[in-house]
Amino acid sequence: MNVRRLFVLLNHQSKKQARYLWAIADQVINSAGNLILTSQLSRALGPVKFGPVATAYIILLIFVPVGRAVFSEVINSKASSERERVEGDRAVRVLTYLIAAIAMVCSVGVGALRHFDVVSLIFIAFGILLVQDRFRIEWIYRNQTSRAFLIDFVWLFVQLVSLATFSSVVSPSPRAAVVAWLAGAVISLAFFRRLRGRLSFRHSFAWAREHVHASLATSAQSLIVNTTAFGPVFIFGAVGKPAWAAGYVAASSALGLQSSTLNAVRPLIFRSLADQRGKASISDISRRAGTLALLGGVVGGASYIGLVLFGPRIFGTTAHISIIVGAWIALTRSVGGASSVFNGALRSRGAWGTTFVGEALTAVEMLGIMVLAAFALSVRWVSPAQTLGAVVSLAIWIALFRKDQRRTIDPVLPNA
Repeated sequence: MNVRRLFVLLNHQSKKQARYLWAIADQVINSAGNLILTSQLSRALGPVKFGPVATAYIILLIFVPVGRAVFSEVINSKASSERERVEGDRAVRVLTYLIAAIAMVCSVGVGALRHFDVVSLIFIAFGILLVQDRFRIEWIYRNQTSRAFLIDFVWLFVQLVSLATFSSVVSPSPRAAVVAWLAGAVISLAFFRRLRGRLSFRHSFAWAREHVHASLATSAQSLIVNTTAFGPVFIFGAVGKPAWAAGYVAASSALGLQSSTLNAVRPLIFRSLADQRGKASISDISRRAGTLALLGGVVGGASYIGLVLFGPRIFGTTAHISIIVGAWIALTRSVGGASSVFNGALRSRGAWGTTFVGEALTAVEMLGIMVLAAFALSVRWVSPAQTLGAVVSLAIWIALFRKDQRRTIDPVLPNA
């Protein structure tokens, strides 16, 4: 290898590593803003009153990724050329604006009826975060992760400045905490990516009709995955334990660095799998899954230690339950990271039907295990049951990938 080729290779690797670091930094900043919000609400409301607010917040966290998956994941997985990607970006931008506008009108109307209490203010954030998330994804999928970082950095900065100017960073009122969080999200919308060409409703609806099956599949999968991930919150609410729901949400926020790392690296892995067009081997995919799980485990373990040491100061009396469920959440996320790699590998092979079946199977078995633990044992066993369900889910995803791989290698030939 000559010196010139070595220099080009090293330069390529340094740019790739820089994209990963910017992506992780972006997610860390995003999680920091969410941690500040949940910490302030938890200490101000207490575990019992924070429970319903935490549930509303989780619903928001579920449906923003669903909105992203409706179209954005389709572009990333199916666009085979720059022209298709540009056309998809324009169409999805228009559709995102339309959905966000409808959501804003509905949420503001409901908020007015509820006198804009904390729960209604959280739901108002949906339309704003949907557009913001679209801007971030456009930058990330273009490998310009530093621009995505700028969006979240401005969000956090404005959130802190708003609290310092109009309320208190340490102990604001619950409503002021949410308003400052919303203000940061609104200001961050200024950092959008300019698209080539004209935005058109006709073109956008035509694009949506062409990709409707893949869009419905990915959005349904996202809804299933995220609802299952936060299933304990809804189970705690169903059995009349709002304090446990509050503790689970607080622990999830405290482990934000783990989810940030996984969320930052996962799209880059999906992008590389999509570039290989389904040709990645089982050993290559297993290696990536193991690496992601190990990375999540290390970061999750360190985050859990921080929760044990500083949780009472950050979350007040809610921290006791957070410490109980936190270790299980960290384990579940690490195993889930490995499962997501096999899911992404199936998508890269165009096996949308198989991925939907996989999501349905894993959701049913995981929810079944958690519900059984809640009613047969006690709520204390719901989080360990979720971890057990995640291990079973990983085995299901590996089996589905192997089956799809055998079908591709040895197709069934018609009878002569």
